[in-house]
Formats: sequence, C-alpha cells, structure tokens
Amino acid sequence: MGDLPVPGVHRRLLQRLRQPQLGRRRANQAIRRIPVGRRAVLVTGVRRFALGGARRGQALVETALFLPLMLTALFAIIYFGRYGVLGERAQSAIRYGSMISYAQGGVYSAANIYDAMSNGSQAPLPCTSNVASDTAAALTQAVPNTGPTAQPYWQPDGAPSQASCTISGVGFGGPDYMAFHYFTVTRQSLTAGVSVPTILQGLLGSTGIVQAQTGFVHSDPPGMIMYCSYEVGLRSAAALGINYSPPSGNPCG
Repeated sequence: MGDLPVPGVHRRLLQRLRQPQLGRRRANQAIRRIPVGRRAVLVTGVRRFALGGARRGQALVETALFLPLMLTALFAIIYFGRYGVLGERAQSAIRYGSMISYAQGGVYSAANIYDAMSNGSQAPLPCTSNVASDTAAALTQAVPNTGPTAQPYWQPDGAPSQASCTISGVGFGGPDYMAFHYFTVTRQSLTAGVSVPTILQGLLGSTGIVQAQTGFVHSDPPGMIMYCSYEVGLRSAAALGINYSPPSGNPCG
C-alpha cells in the first residue's frame, strides 16, 4: 500500500493479522534462547500433555475389558465360599441328626420285638421317624438345636434340604445264633442346593448340589437281632407263641 493513507478499519485489520506472526516469531526466538537440555525437557512435557487424553481413553478401554473378569472372580469367590461352608454344615448335620435322634427316640424292647414279628421276613424296621427330619433341620439349626436359626447367607436357597435314612445289619462272622456279633448300620444321606450367581450359570448351571452321606453304627435292637439271626427269631416267636417267618439264610452277613 506504500504511502497511501489507509482507512482506520483497514489499519486495525492489518495490525491484527500481523500480531500472530509477530507472536510466533517472538516465541521461536524465545525457544532458541533456551539451552538444548532444557529445550528437550520442554518438548517432552508438551508431548506428555498432548498424550494425556489418549492415556485416559486407554484406561477406560482397559476398565471396560477387565471389569467383567473382576466381577466374575468376585462372584465365584462368594459362591464357592457358600458352597464349601454348606458342605461342611451338611457333614455336621448328618452326624448331629443321628446322635440326637437315637438319644431321644429310643424304643422299648418289647415293642420292638412285636413290631419285628409283625414285619416278618421283610426288610428290617425303618429308621426312627424323627431321624430324617432332625437331620434336615439341623442344617439350618432350626430344630432340634435350641439356638438361633442360621442366617440366610448360610442356608440352602437353590434346593431345600432333604434327608433319607435306611437301616441294614452287619455281621462279623461266627454262628448265626450268637447275636452279639451283629451291628445295625443306619445310613443317612442329605442333599441341599446353593443358587449359582447369574454370571456363572453358563459354566456351573443354576444350582450347586451339596451331598453328604454317613453310616452310623450302633448296637442292635431286639428286632434287628431277630431279623439277622434265623434261629433267634424262631425261638423268640416260639417263646411268645406267635407265628413268625424270619428271613432264611443269613441276611446280615
């Protein structure tokens, strides 16, 4: 534009356009005055500042990838903790149920003899009526224990506790009329279920089943001796004047 007069608006516009160039020129001059070592530190800091956003994005991606794995591990620890504790409680329940049931449910010998004669050559008399129920209830400490009921976290929630009981005889050799070598074995089993967390059901199913079994050996009641020993059964029935048909052979071994 040379020496021609410039209107005020154009003059201000040119000044604003020249300012960034002057600013960049001054900045370059200031950077050149910085020593080389410090200049490298400055460049590194600028790069770190520029990459900070990218690193934050990387952290979000890593969180999205590992959060499901962390939740799976957490729920697995909780589930297997409950499963293991319930298994131990089931083992204790079948032992406690056996002891408390036979301590409270004794049968008079005379009544047991007449029941065995009416049962004849069938299988030995069934378990005491409260054995299975007491065993199942002992898992939750409801009865026969008079203490507080177990907290829901330690109780089966996938399947209710179910107990079964069967009786058999065991012999240790010798003449079948020698009743002292026979023993009664009460075999009990207990099952209960724990709910599997939803995140683990694809691997473990919906319910984890806990099983416990035991055999409780105790002295024979008279009816069991009559069942195991053919000769003892016949002589007992003859003494009472009752028609009795004991099982033939040696059913208790």
